[in-house]
Amino acid sequence: MTAVNVVFAKDRVYLLTDGAGYTQLGMPIGFVQKAITVPSLHAVISSQGQAAGIGLAAQILSTNFKDFDHLTDDIERKLYAEYRLHCEQFSGVPITPFRLLIAGWSKADNCPKGFAFDSTNETGEMFSWLDNNPGGWAIIPALSDEEESNLVAQNVMTPGGVDFVGRFNPIRHGIPLMEAQRRMPMAPLTSETGEGVSIIGGYILCSEINAEGITQKIIHRWKDDVGRMIEPDAFQAPTGATKIVPPRHLNREQRRAWERQHGKIVA
Repeated sequence: MTAVNVVFAKDRVYLLTDGAGYTQLGMPIGFVQKAITVPSLHAVISSQGQAAGIGLAAQILSTNFKDFDHLTDDIERKLYAEYRLHCEQFSGVPITPFRLLIAGWSKADNCPKGFAFDSTNETGEMFSWLDNNPGGWAIIPALSDEEESNLVAQNVMTPGGVDFVGRFNPIRHGIPLMEAQRRMPMAPLTSETGEGVSIIGGYILCSEINAEGITQKIIHRWKDDVGRMIEPDAFQAPTGATKIVPPRHLNREQRRAWERQHGKIVA
């Protein structure tokens, strides 16, 4: 699974992706760019599922739409139909499920926006807006309770949920966030043992979109190698910070309420 994190500020939007390409067993086979700029649309596009299709999707969008504000004009039919046609005619195989995340700049509203396009949701809405309020975000894969607690201990997030309102910094917050995602084992497409493996690696590419344009920069690299399974570093709690563990009988809603009241760490 590709790590795709989209975080909105008032005057810009960040999209952070990893660079690991891997086999169905989770073995790294290379490191690739998973976020592509589409200058004509003032946007950046990333995907989950069919990572190799990002370039095709970018070509279809740039051909059929004149700017970011027009992407919502019949995008389901135009994007999905052409994508499926290409797979069937040129690849000789049915379309494989994919999910696109697109972030860009709206000239009409003079602010950053983003949306998701899910090809698997044929019976409902394939298109959905992301929360573009300052501090709005989309974090994929979602954090486990343990890793969310670790980020609270690092003062990256606030207790009770993800909160980057007005203060997100790709280095200060983005790198620890993706380190946490990297520590979470994911189920590979095929596995002899059924155990999860780490599949987020290579590097962190930060794409930043604002009114002036788009910039991309690698802000962190991991020492991962092709042909060797990814081995994330264990979490190291900050000196002087001790985790508070809530009562074990609480359900998720009660746990959130407990954390809002007590926080997740004490000095």
